[in-house]
Amino acid sequence: MALQYKMSKFRECSVSVYSETEEKIERKKSKSVAMILFGINTIPLINAMLVLVQFALKADLNCTPGMVSLISTPTSDRFTAALRLAPPFFIYYPLNRYFRCTIYADAFYRILFNMLCRGYSRMVLDYDERINEDRILLVFRSLMRDAEEPLTSGLVVLPHENQVVAEIDYRYFFSIDSEKFAHIVTELHFFYDTIHVTMTDSQVKFALGAIEIVLTKEENECIIGRIGEEEETHFEIYVNPKKFFYLLPARSKRVWFFKSLEYSTGSVGTIIAAPIGLYAQMWVFFPHETPQN
Repeated sequence: MALQYKMSKFRECSVSVYSETEEKIERKKSKSVAMILFGINTIPLINAMLVLVQFALKADLNCTPGMVSLISTPTSDRFTAALRLAPPFFIYYPLNRYFRCTIYADAFYRILFNMLCRGYSRMVLDYDERINEDRILLVFRSLMRDAEEPLTSGLVVLPHENQVVAEIDYRYFFSIDSEKFAHIVTELHFFYDTIHVTMTDSQVKFALGAIEIVLTKEENECIIGRIGEEEETHFEIYVNPKKFFYLLPARSKRVWFFKSLEYSTGSVGTIIAAPIGLYAQMWVFFPHETPQN
């Protein structure tokens, strides 16, 4: 089963499950600092969460009026992954302020997965630091059993680690289909080193040492945008851990490569964006040590 996960891998998390009336939920809504209601019976969301927990146990949960992001807390400085969800993804999105915290991503995934298996396919995320600053309240409802009272779980809030994914610079980009990206991962993941990517107006070349993989626009192997004749630009990526980068293209038909805007270090990085449906994306951000042309 595609969504099976070895539960023994998950960090132990204190989760309480109990019944709660609609009246109590409505009172909590009126007091909440942040409240989001969305359906969790969508396979893309669960699959995207599965990708994220392959890479990091913890994630920053960043909620703004325009976006919800789960940004991985990485075990290395090679890259940062983020699941980004736009407001239309949600059934109900009343958030009008900023809210940030760090959570155990694996524990959050376990709660979502277990509740979905039990038929509870909608969730209210409710956090009120005036009531309990150390725990997020997750209230689940079943569309199949409307008469049943909702179930509630608690998710531990950790000190915010302020992970950052730079914004996209849309001046230079290219795109390849997921099968070709999976092939690149297969060919190059044995080498734990940076892959150098060169883009011209006619081709994209992935190079690692003596190994080169060339995709051409003429053969419809890639889409190339915003680069002039005789011009070239460079990207850098890294495709380990292998399992993470195998799962990434499996959730998306195409992957897109962009430069990032300059961030706090003054250098430019690479962003891989993998759309999951219309309103969800996985971003992978590779910071560069030196500015790239």
